[in-house]
Amino acid sequence: MIHTLWLRQPQTAAAVPVAWCIIRASDSLIYTLGTLGISPEQAVVDRVVAAYNALTPYPEAAEALTALADYRLAILSNGSPDMLNTLVENSCLDGFFEAVISVSAKQTYKPDPRAYELVQERLGVRPEEVVFVTSNGFDAAGARSFGFKVARIERTTPSALKRELLGDVPVGAGAMFRALRTQTEELDYVADAVVESLLALPGLIPTFAA
Repeated sequence: MIHTLWLRQPQTAAAVPVAWCIIRASDSLIYTLGTLGISPEQAVVDRVVAAYNALTPYPEAAEALTALADYRLAILSNGSPDMLNTLVENSCLDGFFEAVISVSAKQTYKPDPRAYELVQERLGVRPEEVVFVTSNGFDAAGARSFGFKVARIERTTPSALKRELLGDVPVGAGAMFRALRTQTEELDYVADAVVESLLALPGLIPTFAA
């Protein structure tokens, strides 16, 4: 779905509608199901897309954010403002963040450098003062290229994924998702550090300043 969103992003300076990301996510879902020969009812598509607004945080998220309370915390996302605000509010984690930043203000998507400029503009910080946390390889590369220090969350290691894919059990949807979305792309920039859980961040972040 993300790939299709990038392909369909506006190529002009025209204003991006607030609901644009949700509309394109719907289009992407219909296209993906269509490649499998499935024609879903619109009500089903609407329920799946609406689920983006109520994603469940990882179980350690609140504990990790509490431990990071001495730092200024913000979100930078490719999502639309309405989607992000609803998602963060529904997660009950909204009180931890100073800012929830959507790339829509720049009418582009990460890893475009203009997206990362929003962190400087909204928070008044220099790139070298930022520790950027992500699980996405493209995002880690974009943030690192921009000058941020980067910590990448790797919940599934390449060796563990290889064992799963080469095992005797048929490859399921979960394994395919992990193969496509949890492994890093081969890019020119890599994260400064890789950890398995958000709980590693309180101990890791001070080392960036050493």
